[in-house]
Amino acid sequence: MDIHPPHAIRSWKDFGLQLATITVGILIALSLEGVRESLHNGALAREARENIRREIVDNKKEVEGEIAGMERRGAIIDAALRFATDMLDYAKVQRYASVYTLQDLLTEQHRRALDALSEALGIVAASEGGDPTNASPAEIERFREQIVRLRSIMYVEEQMARRARDVSMGVLE
Repeated sequence: MDIHPPHAIRSWKDFGLQLATITVGILIALSLEGVRESLHNGALAREARENIRREIVDNKKEVEGEIAGMERRGAIIDAALRFATDMLDYAKVQRYASVYTLQDLLTEQHRRALDALSEALGIVAASEGGDPTNASPAEIERFREQIVRLRSIMYVEEQMARRARDVSMGVLE
């Protein structure tokens, strides 16, 4: 900005008056600029406060949504915990059930052994006079087959009994 005096300076008084006029003009211009900046800054401050207020309101809604969802998420976590506990309990029950299953199989194997023994003894008892030395070769062959069958049943029974013992010990630990 170029500032020129309106007429030639003739005295110190003219100089002081022109200097004062120029200074007052500059001060007025600066004051107006300051007022304009102050109004602008005030508008920016109001806008910033409004943006912050909106952000706080939005954040509050999000937090309230999180709080509302916590019960549902807690229920899901509780269900997962119950599931894991049930699975552990189920595994324990399965271990107990395996012992009973093996016991049932072992009992069935005992029955087979008794059936084979009964049949073998029946063959001997049915021989002439109940004396096995009087049995026919066919009866002795049937007796022999039943004894072989009984032996194999007893072998399987022994293996099953050992397995049942080991499983039972594992369950008790």
